[in-house]
Amino acid sequence: MSDKILKHLEFVQNTINRMSTNSFIIKGWAITLIGIIFGLNKLEGNYLFEYSDYNLPVEIVIIVLIILLFWFTNAYFLQQERRYIYIYSKTIEQFNTQNNNLILDMNYKNYITPSNSNLTDQNRKIIIKAILSFCIVGVLISFLSFESIFFKIIISNILILVSVFIITYFISVKYLCDFWACLMGRTIVSVYGMLIILVLLINHSMFNAGMKKNIKNEKCICVIKTNK
Repeated sequence: MSDKILKHLEFVQNTINRMSTNSFIIKGWAITLIGIIFGLNKLEGNYLFEYSDYNLPVEIVIIVLIILLFWFTNAYFLQQERRYIYIYSKTIEQFNTQNNNLILDMNYKNYITPSNSNLTDQNRKIIIKAILSFCIVGVLISFLSFESIFFKIIISNILILVSVFIITYFISVKYLCDFWACLMGRTIVSVYGMLIILVLLINHSMFNAGMKKNIKNEKCICVIKTNK
């Protein structure tokens, strides 16, 4: 293997490290920024839906949108990282022979003896459809079973996030560089999903502990004094 090839692989590996670092920094910024917003900003609880039974303040909606923005940005860098990993793998394939097929190979799965238990694409699709069906049924049951809107939202979010987390284990390798597959990455779902659930819990404790009903039920008592 020539020095040019080794230098090329070094450049690719440096790019992979940079993309991975960017993803890590974005996660840190997301958690830090959300903490700063809750710590320094006085949330007034301005109603997004004035006549709804559950108060979802404008500030909370903005925070959720910020989390989604970081989520999509993180998915973009993860997609770039996977693309360069693919370039690295394709570069070393030309130097792999039957006698020595693990030159510079960083994929641990290639060091394991293949078995007959690998799932086919058809089986993967069946499993993913089953998980999605279970998720949809669970969301419908939660909306029909619970009277509290808070529990409907929390249970639905948890079911969706857990389903997406499990689906990532059954995504075919050929889709790993697609943006939607990166958006469903296990680490990304774990971090940003937990942030969204945490924000919803804070919203419930701060703005939905009977405060809105008390405000709506307040009445002005006018006392008319007459001059004698």
